[in-house]
Amino acid sequence: MTPRVTIACTVKNEERSLPALLEGLLAQTLPPAEIVVVDGGSSDQTMPVLQRYVAQGHSIRAITVPGACRGRGRNVAIAEARTELVALIDGGCVPEPTWLEQLVAMSQAQPATDVVFGVVRPITETFFTECSVTATLSMRRLPSGQRIMSESVASILMRRSAWERVGKFVEGLRTGEDLLFVQQLRRSHVGVGLAPGAVVHWQIPRTLRSTFHRFVTYAHFGLDAGLGHTWHYRTYAYWTMAVLLGGLAVGHSWWWLVLLGVLGGIRVLRKVLVHGTGTRGLRALAPHRVLFIGWIVLAVDVATLCGTLRWLREVWTARPTQAVSS
Repeated sequence: MTPRVTIACTVKNEERSLPALLEGLLAQTLPPAEIVVVDGGSSDQTMPVLQRYVAQGHSIRAITVPGACRGRGRNVAIAEARTELVALIDGGCVPEPTWLEQLVAMSQAQPATDVVFGVVRPITETFFTECSVTATLSMRRLPSGQRIMSESVASILMRRSAWERVGKFVEGLRTGEDLLFVQQLRRSHVGVGLAPGAVVHWQIPRTLRSTFHRFVTYAHFGLDAGLGHTWHYRTYAYWTMAVLLGGLAVGHSWWWLVLLGVLGGIRVLRKVLVHGTGTRGLRALAPHRVLFIGWIVLAVDVATLCGTLRWLREVWTARPTQAVSS
């Protein structure tokens, strides 16, 4: 007997992407028992769009929690689910028709599994987004040879009991609550599986400007979440070395700049060869493509440093003032 599943998601200001998400969920080959959508207080037409689908008689429940970050939104959606099995997906994503069926099939094939991750594939419909994926995302290779992103709660099926045991999502964080939850899963004793055929397509930023602003936010609030080890520290180490080599070039020989260029080139080529996706062969190493990826890497580095400065300013201004006694 096929188990009943609730699909839970949280959205905010997703009026443009919401119809594609809902249509994808309603077209699943394994229909969900219900869809619970928590809106974090949208200022656009997200809720009217959602209410139109509710009025059409679909099994969709819309809940508004003003000011809720994604962690809070996910916790509310899961708590409202009327089934033990809950599948999570994010706004801005579109599932393939067999997404839910593949997650459930893997769960039934491995009864000891409490959590099943699907696959999130970034949408690379332009030259920029293809290069951006290579520059900004970490990919891993499955035994089958397929390259996928790291586990994401934007494509996951889990038991409510596992969510409770793990400790639920951290609330109040702008970003990073998903990474913290995955870390909690890894440290816990819940059974975790993978369904490579359960695919969700994710819309990434389409311009360098939007990518820059997103990484400023990621860097700032990632430090708030204690996730500086994810990529911040590597960026700091690289630019500390760059400053030192630049100083040696000024004080001794310009050959130090050559070394800096070689190290930067190795860094970019590693991303192309290890994390690249969608492009194979000599085309992946085309000079204009490698240079463009390097430009995106530089922009993300600058965004990381800007986000770090914002975080430091926030920490500094939040320090309690101490009275100075004379």
